[in-house]
Amino acid sequence: MLALVLMLFLLTIFALVSSNCDPMAPFPLVCESFLLTSLIALSNVIGTPVDISFETSLFIVSALAAFALSFFLGSAYSTTIAGKQYSNYMVILRLPKKKITFIYLIFCVFILYLGIQNAMSTALSVSINADYSNMMEYNRAASVHGTIESRNMALTLVSFFVQVSGYFYSYFLIQKIVIGEEKVGTSLLQSKLEMIVILVSLLVSALGSGRTFMLQYICFVFIVAYYLNIFKSKRTRLSLNRLFSVIKRMFLAFVIFFTVFQTLGLLTGKTGKSSWDEMLFGYSGAAIIALDRSLEVYKPDSRFFGEETFFGFYGLLNACGMSVPNDIHFLPFVSVGKGKSTNIYTALRTYYYDFGLVGVYIIECLIGFFAGIAYHLLRKWGGHPIYLMLYSFLIYGIAMQGIGEYLIRFVLSISQLVYIIIFSLLVLLYGKRTLFTQYEHRSVR
Repeated sequence: MLALVLMLFLLTIFALVSSNCDPMAPFPLVCESFLLTSLIALSNVIGTPVDISFETSLFIVSALAAFALSFFLGSAYSTTIAGKQYSNYMVILRLPKKKITFIYLIFCVFILYLGIQNAMSTALSVSINADYSNMMEYNRAASVHGTIESRNMALTLVSFFVQVSGYFYSYFLIQKIVIGEEKVGTSLLQSKLEMIVILVSLLVSALGSGRTFMLQYICFVFIVAYYLNIFKSKRTRLSLNRLFSVIKRMFLAFVIFFTVFQTLGLLTGKTGKSSWDEMLFGYSGAAIIALDRSLEVYKPDSRFFGEETFFGFYGLLNACGMSVPNDIHFLPFVSVGKGKSTNIYTALRTYYYDFGLVGVYIIECLIGFFAGIAYHLLRKWGGHPIYLMLYSFLIYGIAMQGIGEYLIRFVLSISQLVYIIIFSLLVLLYGKRTLFTQYEHRSVR
């Protein structure tokens, strides 16, 4: 385990140096993801016989090396597409007046009420003892065991709209902070109403049985704030002080996420009475050990091509009337020592079981190549809300690689497609292209 941590630490340093000390660039971020989970795993196995094989360590590092190589190739290729110059344009959102925002807030609260009633109805179908205090726990049980009789599609679609509006209003608030309220044109009351809309949208999202929505939202907020600020000031390099400032904010976001994660886990019955360190290990560091265990017992099976990796995409095809095997909803649990078990294995396990060893490197090369293109295109489209949302989804999936496969499995899904369509329509409706010639291109030394 220590050998893996040392190799990942050196690789992360190289990734930061080669990416202009940008910790949010795809290559450094995927290294940071595996380094963090490995450090958590190491801290929990010290003094115990639990360890991972050196072959597993080499497998992880070599997969990241494949990502790195293709990332550089993708970045170089995109230079021929976008060039090296920044765009001088930024899309400014201008929202409706206070009266319309207030009416929309009432609508969001009404949808939240309907969502609570629907969740309560589902909980009662599981147990007659269900009430509002344990509603989320029984609602999750119904989702896990597939006992939900039918979904209210109209409510689901409207709930999607409310959830996306949270992203939209969050972008607008960040934009005001970064650019300045005088350029956006708003009032204190308007800002308060927008923050309440965001809160209600997150509560609507929380009614689902999952918890990773919060990490995806935090990732979106962080990416938008971070890159809007860079785009505005035309920075091409981060100073050392700014790098540490970004790392501190990333740590704060990490703390906020696990606080909400633990709270929602208690409400849904997922974490039970687990302590903070047990929960942290179970949902992060344990993935490294589980990967090692899964590689030891791997046996080829008769699964459909990419059944785990393309779970979301195959679900989309089935929704369109096709019949594609799409049955692997949850992975099996494996022992990770100390009497603990987990079913998270990093993204590499999913690729390995679906496509074999060569397939892992092919998938990582493809992800790295397109991540390199996407990262370089920030120079052209970093001031556009739609692109930043798409990029935040990409970064979210990459940041989660050290824990599980969330990039291909969930980004290529119906829910993410609906998110993108609704967000794009809102931006096209309320966005205005603005020239920012007052900001000079400069490097931060």
